[in-house]
Amino acid sequence: MNKIIEGKRYNTETATLLASWHVGFSPRDNNFYSESLYITTSGNYFLHGKGNAGAKYSSKISENTYTGGEGIIPISRKEAQELVEKYLTADEYEAIFDVDEEINNETGDEKITLTLPSDLIKTLKERKETTGANISFQIAKLLREAGY
Repeated sequence: MNKIIEGKRYNTETATLLASWHVGFSPRDNNFYSESLYITTSGNYFLHGKGNAGAKYSSKISENTYTGGEGIIPISRKEAQELVEKYLTADEYEAIFDVDEEINNETGDEKITLTLPSDLIKTLKERKETTGANISFQIAKLLREAGY
């Protein structure tokens, strides 16, 4: 889906998918919907959602008649973090966002936000599963090995 909202483009084909979840007991539930969290190359977060007739992504087709639909909702980083906290595990959160407790103030480590291609994120997540090394550690190690 591709949409321009307040002069900014939100495109699920070009943005990086960060996470997905669903709300409701079953896809047959009238209030069921699913959402996917994306980040654009400019660093803007947005939700792409699809829902049934009673869900927040429904479309009105006549006076008291609704059908399933989809939409894009721009959100802030803070809202993105709150949704990921609500719907995903701590490990999944940590794979997307930095966790303050991991910042080592004694060594002067600083927190930054980094946007990476989705294939690279997938590789880093796979390595995390096999090695147990979090993504921040992996990136720091690779940069040090490259001489930075």
